[in-house]
Amino acid sequence: MPGVARNAFAVWFNYRPDFAAFGARETELLQGLSLGAGLRYTGPSFSPPLAAPGVVYRVPDYAVLDAMIGYERDNWRLALNVSNLLDNAYVAACYYSAPECFYGERRKLVATLRYRW
Repeated sequence: MPGVARNAFAVWFNYRPDFAAFGARETELLQGLSLGAGLRYTGPSFSPPLAAPGVVYRVPDYAVLDAMIGYERDNWRLALNVSNLLDNAYVAACYYSAPECFYGERRKLVATLRYRW
């Protein structure tokens, strides 16, 4: 399919340290801490030569690293997610109808606060 990468994948890991193993009372507050990291990869793609006959745009492959740190206590959860942690500049897509290409999203930080009842 034109404009769509043949290969793409994403993987995400979460880690919740067990601070209780240290046995100290001070670690009780750290019990809700969690860490995460992820990798997103998109292979190269090509556009069909519709806007300019004979011209094919090739979008190179790219990979971005994401990360998360979170804390959960009682019914509250606070998290900070970072997309494109290394702030890589990459071409995400080229549209043959316009003919123009667009860069992917740069580093983005998102904080969330959630309460469950």
